[in-house]
Amino acid sequence: MATALRPTDPALLHYRSGGFFLARAQQVDGGLTRGIRDVLLGLVAATDEPISGGRHKVFGRADLSIIPQTSTIASHLPRAVGVAFSTDRARKLRVPCHWPDDAVTVCSFGDASVNHSTAVGALNTAMHTAYQGMPIESR
Repeated sequence: MATALRPTDPALLHYRSGGFFLARAQQVDGGLTRGIRDVLLGLVAATDEPISGGRHKVFGRADLSIIPQTSTIASHLPRAVGVAFSTDRARKLRVPCHWPDDAVTVCSFGDASVNHSTAVGALNTAMHTAYQGMPIESR
């Protein structure tokens, strides 16, 4: 999925989305060295790990437009809805936004997340925005 999106499209990733992280790193870095280094530093809980300082496994890097999330199951889904909503809202109001006007916000999550209230709330919110003409979709 990462190669179908632009490196400027915001992504909030599940902790098992290493493939996405490495594909995005390859798009930006032109190779896998830095991305693999970041993942390995996280696996050995190294203090040099760039996002959590080795405290827990989480993907994130500003230059990859990968927004770090907490380890709480499905807690990043409402944030993804908020990023998508605010990006579209900023475009409509003509105010500056970190993301491109036509950004696609992507959020990955595992099957255990689906029955959590935060996931259900985020999916319901994304679907409800269709009534407001917002381009938020869940697939």
